[in-house]
Amino acid sequence: MPAEQAQRLLASAHKYGADVDKLLSSVGLDLSTPISAEVGESGVPADLYCKLLQKVAYVTHQHWFGLPGTESDPVGGFRMLCRVIAHCRTLEQAIDRATEFYHLYGLPGWGFQLHRDGGRACLSICSREQDRAPEFKTVHYMYILHRFWAWLSGQYVELDEVNLVSNPCQSLPTYRELFDCPINFNQRENSLVFDVEYLRAPIIHSEQALMQFVETAPYELLLAPQDHDDSITAKICYLIGSDFTRPMPSFDEIIYRLHTSASTLRRKLKKEGTTYQKIKDDARCEAAKAYLKRPDLSVTTSAILMGFDDPSAFTRSFKRWTGLAPSEYRARYVPSSPKCAEVYPIDGAIGASIKPQVQQVYSAVRSQ
Repeated sequence: MPAEQAQRLLASAHKYGADVDKLLSSVGLDLSTPISAEVGESGVPADLYCKLLQKVAYVTHQHWFGLPGTESDPVGGFRMLCRVIAHCRTLEQAIDRATEFYHLYGLPGWGFQLHRDGGRACLSICSREQDRAPEFKTVHYMYILHRFWAWLSGQYVELDEVNLVSNPCQSLPTYRELFDCPINFNQRENSLVFDVEYLRAPIIHSEQALMQFVETAPYELLLAPQDHDDSITAKICYLIGSDFTRPMPSFDEIIYRLHTSASTLRRKLKKEGTTYQKIKDDARCEAAKAYLKRPDLSVTTSAILMGFDDPSAFTRSFKRWTGLAPSEYRARYVPSSPKCAEVYPIDGAIGASIKPQVQQVYSAVRSQ
């Protein structure tokens, strides 16, 4: 994540009287160097930034999206919201239930209001700052919530416009990095406006997937590609996710989550020139390439993170995907080095689901 964004979080925590050094320590950032140097020009890892975001939300008494939590579980209220919306059929139902949940359990001044204006839907985001210029933190929450609704429905929700109360509190390019649409200032409310058809989109994630998502939120949202691909292939890629230590969803699971039939799904995949097997292979291939390009991950560690117990099986699969051995592909991007230090996050649900041998790899490299 950009260094500036992390610095804004720290500044917000400091303004509320938080012990910034203790806060940084609690999320695993090294305190042996000054804060500005630790954050660095290149930013902080996304997983640590998400932990920091959760902690700051608690210590600044805003909590997570205006929902109550505790010091040990800042996202507790958001976790309960996800359980409430887990069995909704459509995005509109999920937003309606979220609105009711905030009315009953949200902190004062927080919530949603959804209304239609012809062919457009307007989702108002209520916060404690509703009658004054929103802090950039609130604008960032709007960005994350937009991506959350998109993640739930497995598609990019293209915004027609974003409305914000009063004048910008940051440079205009900062806002444009978050929202790829016109942004209107000095408006009556903070709101996201999009085509009403998106409300009919089915919710594709199970309750289990939602609970796993909560543990590292908004990690998956920040890493998700922000494009306008609304194909069946894109929806299946959302369902597959990025944690390849877990079993791939079966074809029957895909059918169930997309609320379709086997014949309809095969017909749509054929129209897009692909198959479910090809989508799985492509997803694993791209993830493997990403791991192998990282200098902090060895070929063996990459194999384990891809869910392979046997590195030789990983080599055979990677050769089938690319025509190259993993070591050959890695050599193109990473200069040889005597040692690789592991930094991949294993906290929360992801860590709980990782196989014992993965845990052993993490323990070994972290002790080096």
